[in-house]
Amino acid sequence: MYHVTVPANYTVLLTVNSFITELNYDKLYIYDGPNTASPLLAEWSGTVAAGTQVQSTGSAIMANFITDSSEIDIGFSISYSKLQIFKATLLTTSPPSISACLPSIYSTHDDLLLAPDFGTSQNYGSSTSCLYHITAPAGYTILLTVIIFMTEPNHDRLYIYDGSNTTSPLLAQWTGRVAAGRRLESSGNTLTAKFVTDGSGNRAFFAIRYSKQIPIGINPERLSSGKIGRTVVNLFSEPNQTQPTSRGGCRWFGEAPFCNRDCPDDYDLIREHNGRCHNGWFADDCIPDSSFGKSCSTIFDTKFRKRFCCRSDSSDCTWSGRWMDTNNAYMHCKYDYTVRPCGRLTCSTNHQNHFATSLIGGDNCNYLQMWGYSGKATCGYIAWYDITGELCYRWYKTARVGKYSDDYI
Repeated sequence: MYHVTVPANYTVLLTVNSFITELNYDKLYIYDGPNTASPLLAEWSGTVAAGTQVQSTGSAIMANFITDSSEIDIGFSISYSKLQIFKATLLTTSPPSISACLPSIYSTHDDLLLAPDFGTSQNYGSSTSCLYHITAPAGYTILLTVIIFMTEPNHDRLYIYDGSNTTSPLLAQWTGRVAAGRRLESSGNTLTAKFVTDGSGNRAFFAIRYSKQIPIGINPERLSSGKIGRTVVNLFSEPNQTQPTSRGGCRWFGEAPFCNRDCPDDYDLIREHNGRCHNGWFADDCIPDSSFGKSCSTIFDTKFRKRFCCRSDSSDCTWSGRWMDTNNAYMHCKYDYTVRPCGRLTCSTNHQNHFATSLIGGDNCNYLQMWGYSGKATCGYIAWYDITGELCYRWYKTARVGKYSDDYI
């Protein structure tokens, strides 16, 4: 169980960095309070998109992670932060009107648009006109979420435009009270807001959260999978299409007792083994791994050996998913498209809590640094080098899990 508590007058905001669990079996339950008797805010299982958020209504959140007894997956990483609860009050006296427009240029590191003089003892000023410009990275839209909105009805207004200036299409015109949680999304990566007050009474406040979003029509699977050799911006501009299941990976070729079988033409030979502790007659079994199968005979010939062969599937250019190295270990990797320009890759070994994370770099978005090695990727294949430049490991993209089926022979 996980308990998060923040000071009074704050709420808790959870933000997903990465989340991959066994779908429908391993689940994270999130409760809006200090225990499991509190209202259920969310139930997450399988893959949850990076950037997904959930917010408490009070100062505590409790989460309970429950797994079954079968498969495990890469797990999850979730950040938590505190958000102040803003309380607006109607000013019964009119202090001197001081128009103090806040900075007008904003980027989409999630933050707030605030009324002028927000949080001070002043009202927001008569005859005020303030502009707000928000820009997100190419390929994203901008989402506004009302935390609190209270202005003088029909006199003091916030105009919101779907573009970079006030000549862009008008998305909304808010005045008076706007319900907390109200949302509004741009169609592109720019948004402009203009707050205008008249010369009479004025009423505070407003606070509106802005964040970047994946626009409707973009396939989230394409973004969460990434693509070797492509920047994040490239992913937004590519057409949606179903990624074929990878037919790459590694396996042993040969059947006991005589075993001898060469690697198929589209496979690389990695090593040979007879499944025995030595080459003498009646040698004990020393099976190299669980996928090897039965050991080879040493009675008639000491040259009977299986071949461990690996194939790269050039049609699978995705970063996310299962990779298999030449030592028969599985790497489960997750791509993060929120890190520009090429993304970030996080991998675990054999579904264990042994993680490594690397920014993807290089002019062609195909270089990695993990576990002290440098990797260079092409579709379906990553070659790993030590500091001397010697090839040490090779990863092959695969869809296989455990023992191989005949589908891949």
